[in-house]
Amino acid sequence: MILSEKNRQVIYLEYEINTQKKNFLKNTVLGKRILITSRQDWNNEEIVLAYQGQKDVEFAFRQIKNPFHTCIRPQYHWTDQKIKVHVLCSIIAFTICALIEKTARENDCPFIINDILDRLSSIRKVKYIIPKTKNKFNIEYGMEEIEDEATRKLFEVLMK
Repeated sequence: MILSEKNRQVIYLEYEINTQKKNFLKNTVLGKRILITSRQDWNNEEIVLAYQGQKDVEFAFRQIKNPFHTCIRPQYHWTDQKIKVHVLCSIIAFTICALIEKTARENDCPFIINDILDRLSSIRKVKYIIPKTKNKFNIEYGMEEIEDEATRKLFEVLMK
């Protein structure tokens, strides 16, 4: 690559592709990533950590768009205020999900948030209506038996 200054205001980039070197790269280096940054004050480790942190941000956006759990869309609002509240609720839901996932991971339940929410949605609360007298009832609540061991452990961890 050759950088040349044609006139004093604009820099033009002139290049040519060396096909022999391109083929060498294709066969030996492809699959690797080249990171380019304008952060001259960062060292290599900081650049790589920032790049790896990008996947977490991308996952957060993908999760917020997830139509089954914490989705922003569809939104059935037309005023700016209601749209802002809707987005805020989605972000709060995502934050709560991230805390649930962190708690589960710290207690040896290494599920991703979508699996956690699917497992938790399979747990059922049961309402027992027990006749006491002719027109009076005692109402008690309980949990349906959780047959899956991993789901039971997850539930117990989150109920601490």
